[in-house]
Amino acid sequence: AKTVKGGIEDTFAIHERQGYLQVLTSVTSTEPWENRIYVLDENMQTVGKLTGLARGERIYAARFTGDIGYFVTYRNTDPLFTVDFSDPKEPKIIGELKVDGFSEYLHFWTDNKLLGIGYETNPDNGEMIGVKLSMFDISDPVKVKEEAKLVLNGVYDCAAINDYKAVL
Repeated sequence: AKTVKGGIEDTFAIHERQGYLQVLTSVTSTEPWENRIYVLDENMQTVGKLTGLARGERIYAARFTGDIGYFVTYRNTDPLFTVDFSDPKEPKIIGELKVDGFSEYLHFWTDNKLLGIGYETNPDNGEMIGVKLSMFDISDPVKVKEEAKLVLNGVYDCAAINDYKAVL
């Protein structure tokens, strides 16, 4: 058995690729909060890790494709981080896009598009405005862009946030 520090948001924050287990955690037991990336080998030994990510925030959503992982943290804006896992011993953050609000679920729409479902918030005070759908262009993982968004003002519930099977 192996223990890593922090909590795992959901099954999308864990990914197996080529004999390595990639795990994203949020450490909320210390101040400030931080997020971590672990890469474990087939013997559950840590071969690579990053710590101290997005201090004061926690992971809300994550997805993996090929050598690339995406995860969202939140305070008053939504950093969408891009992680390169091509070298399991040295995972690295290669991109960070900040937009208002946050995504609680990420869904690959096409090979080059990532749909974020979550909430729009006021960047000054964090007040929730409504459900937000964001379409991210991930054709260049280093320069991810929010190419479109739809905010449902005054709507505060969305089945897809709690049940990913509701998306399609």
